[in-house]
Amino acid sequence: MQVFRAGVKVFSFAVASSFVLYIARFVYLQYEYEMDDEFAQWGAADMVTLYMDNHNGEWPRSWDDLREFYDDGRSRIGGWSFEK
Repeated sequence: MQVFRAGVKVFSFAVASSFVLYIARFVYLQYEYEMDDEFAQWGAADMVTLYMDNHNGEWPRSWDDLREFYDDGRSRIGGWSFEK
């Protein structure tokens, strides 16, 4: 009976450890790949909105039209280059 209980404890520990590692990996991948895209999209949308507010509702003709808003820090984008 003692051997059975020890086996159950080892199995329970292995399952719990696997679950914790799975969650840690999931959080890392979400942060590493998803967050950058989400913040970049948010920042791009902010720059488009700022452009339209300052140009009588006109849409930007290209990404280069948004550079002034990126360069002066009026977007939420930080840590990336404009080209990225």
